[in-house]
Amino acid sequence: MDTKLNNNYMNLNYLKRYCVEKITDYPVLKEEISDFFYLACDEVEQGGSQMHETDLAIESINQLIEDHLEKIKDLESELKQLKGQ
Repeated sequence: MDTKLNNNYMNLNYLKRYCVEKITDYPVLKEEISDFFYLACDEVEQGGSQMHETDLAIESINQLIEDHLEKIKDLESELKQLKGQ
C-alpha cells in the first residue's frame, strides 16, 4: 500500500468514523470507545503520529469489544447453568 494513501487512511478522521460505527454496534461501550478516541486526539496534539495513535486506539477498541463479548458469553453460560439446577 502506498505510504501516502496509508497515512490518509489511518488518521483521526478514519478513527472518528470507526468509533461511530463501533458505538452504533456496541452502545453500552460508548464511554470507553469515546475515551480511546479522545486519548488518541490528545496524543496527536502532543506530537504523536496520527497513524500510530489511530492504530493504538483501534487495537484498544477491538480488545475492549472482544472482552465485552467474552463477558457476555460467560454470563450466558452461567445463566444456563443456573437454569439447569
